[in-house]
Amino acid sequence: ESNDYYGNIKNFDSVAFDTLQKSLKSSKFLVYWFVEGWQESWFDITKIQEAMDAGITPVFNYWYFGDKLMNGMPDATKKAEYAEDYERVVTFLNKLNGKKILIMEPEFNKQNILSSESNQHEFATIIGDAIDYIKSNTTDILFSLAMTDTGNRSVNETYEKCGYDNCSLGDKYEWSKTKDIYNSLLDKLDFISFQEMVGQF
Repeated sequence: ESNDYYGNIKNFDSVAFDTLQKSLKSSKFLVYWFVEGWQESWFDITKIQEAMDAGITPVFNYWYFGDKLMNGMPDATKKAEYAEDYERVVTFLNKLNGKKILIMEPEFNKQNILSSESNQHEFATIIGDAIDYIKSNTTDILFSLAMTDTGNRSVNETYEKCGYDNCSLGDKYEWSKTKDIYNSLLDKLDFISFQEMVGQF
């Protein structure tokens, strides 16, 4: 019992975990990630197709720039490398028959992107060009853009900009900063998504 790891798991609820596992098996989606430097060998095309044939839709989070967006906008070289990468994405996706979802640059709402109108416009152009290329060279695909849940998360903060009784429920001010990007891409997106970083709670 002096083992720290055991101390963390000794109250493990196997019945609750079994219930969770059973509910996950009823999911209609499987999530995969394309990151910078991804390799086709990371994915089992046959298994993904089998899942698709069984009615499960693959969701690909295309996180090419990732946290590098915190360091500044991509330069011309990085944009050219990105164009080469999304050509590879098209080749990969065309090996799958059926509906696919591609979520462009999840967690894109980094402060550097949102800091100016010119950065937002540039980012929307980069992502829009990628969507146009992939859409025109792939079939049965839906596109989304995903923010991560950022902003103030303190249960002790209640400032008006949050827009809720307290900021742990969300930060409407932070969400509103992406308005220009979404307005630029509205005609290219099939739906809007976001992700919740539950660890912070």
